[in-house]
Amino acid sequence: MACSEQSTMITQTFPSTRPKPQPPVVYSTGNGYHKAQEISLSRNISLAEFWKRDNIVKAQMSGCLLQEGKKYMPNKKEDQEKYGNVIVKQVFRSYFDFPISEPWPSDNTPYTITVQPEKMVGAILCTPDWLSATPL
Repeated sequence: MACSEQSTMITQTFPSTRPKPQPPVVYSTGNGYHKAQEISLSRNISLAEFWKRDNIVKAQMSGCLLQEGKKYMPNKKEDQEKYGNVIVKQVFRSYFDFPISEPWPSDNTPYTITVQPEKMVGAILCTPDWLSATPL
């Protein structure tokens, strides 16, 4: 038996249920462009932990007007007598700026400022509230 009718094929397409690939997240900081995922991997932490730490640093540094190269005075009288005026050498305003070798403190209060005391050799790591907000 020969079929004299022409058969037709019905086709129907559906949108893919696969997630679309996302480009890598790139952020610009004072040190250039960094991929957040690469930084978190190099620090051996999850991406969520990286963002948590970055938010902590940014919250700590919000409203901080300290500038690198300027002289400031410690807030406490005993620190003023011990160290004298200090020169701000480095200010970390984001977790992107932290060196990879810098350990994260267990109390989630990172030292975000490096200062050089006038009365001694070496550097001191501190938080913004250790210094007066007004340069000398």
